[in-house]
Amino acid sequence: MDNYPRGITIIAIVEILIGLLALCAGILSLGVAGVNAFTTADAPQSTINALAISRLVLAVAFLAMGYGLKDAKPWAWWGTLIVVVLVVIDEIIFGLLGGLPNYLGILIGIGIAIYLLMPGVRKAVLG
Repeated sequence: MDNYPRGITIIAIVEILIGLLALCAGILSLGVAGVNAFTTADAPQSTINALAISRLVLAVAFLAMGYGLKDAKPWAWWGTLIVVVLVVIDEIIFGLLGGLPNYLGILIGIGIAIYLLMPGVRKAVLG
């Protein structure tokens, strides 16, 4: 672990924090979906519920990937890359449906993906 990139440890912490925040957002989205607090009235209720559930699933995935990266698990590298791509897609769809997308989350996701794909980081994690 001496050669383990510090950036990966930071990403692990950020992923755990994002996972906790996404968990709260997903729960709140389900709890207030009936009043359409996070989207316009144009979006069908089933779509709002599906997005809330997708955020809950992504929250759990972020928590798992954060703990996996913290413990230097190679599977967490792949999982993190997949999860950040899914989150970026989720936020874009949310915005297209009239909600306010999380631009900071999109930028963080893109930044994490770029960092993970750097040759030195990839080699350090995957071996």
